[in-house]
Amino acid sequence: MAPGPKEQRFVKVRLGSKILPGCVTVFAVFVLTFLLSVLPVVGDFLRSQLLLVPSLALGRQPWRLLTAPLIVLSPFSLLFLGLLLWSIGSAIEQRIKARRFVGWSAAVLLVSSLVVAILGRLHALSNATAGLLPIPIEGTPIFAMVLLSFAQLYGGLQVSMWGVAQLTSGRTLAWFFIGIGLAADVLRSEWEQLGASLVTLGITFVLLTGHGAPSLWRYLRSKFGRRERRPGVAKFEVLDGGRSRGRNDDDAARKWLN
Repeated sequence: MAPGPKEQRFVKVRLGSKILPGCVTVFAVFVLTFLLSVLPVVGDFLRSQLLLVPSLALGRQPWRLLTAPLIVLSPFSLLFLGLLLWSIGSAIEQRIKARRFVGWSAAVLLVSSLVVAILGRLHALSNATAGLLPIPIEGTPIFAMVLLSFAQLYGGLQVSMWGVAQLTSGRTLAWFFIGIGLAADVLRSEWEQLGASLVTLGITFVLLTGHGAPSLWRYLRSKFGRRERRPGVAKFEVLDGGRSRGRNDDDAARKWLN
């Protein structure tokens, strides 16, 4: 028996079905840095020379801008990154392909590192010690990029996550976790990370343009722009001119409507 219209309304997407090469590449970098961080001598070198310290990254040690976003020190951060890339990340990679996924990940990590360093230097103007303390990034930009990409590319679909029977829309699921991350930055007063997350969301909007998602400008216009006038309320007027179809050429009722 063919399914009815109501049964055809939703497409079920099950997350966590497989992990793709692009996600494996990104996750392997974080796994490598985490394993290096637990080694006695190498771990001390990572913490002292490669983490993001704003006054040094924008000063005499600029390499920290490149190395800091790749380092994960917390096993919990590594675990959540793995779950994210295994479930939602693979769904994104199916749409944008592996090379683009890796490139986008590198772009948001680098830009976020620069934003954190700049905001850290500004914070140091009011608190001198803020510019001398390391600020962990630990793959946070990847969360924002993947979640927003899922909201834009799969937002209208009903998804089932990790075997849970309850369905929810992809947009609701993604923005729920994005909101939790932003709220956590605010509650912890981590303004540098908050600024980097907001910039990451903006960059992701731009990157998604042309890959099945609306541009940032179209999205903002749809949410806050002025609505177009309905065709039914358009005004017409009769202009003098045209040809009459009757014998009487002065019959105004048969003029063209313009």
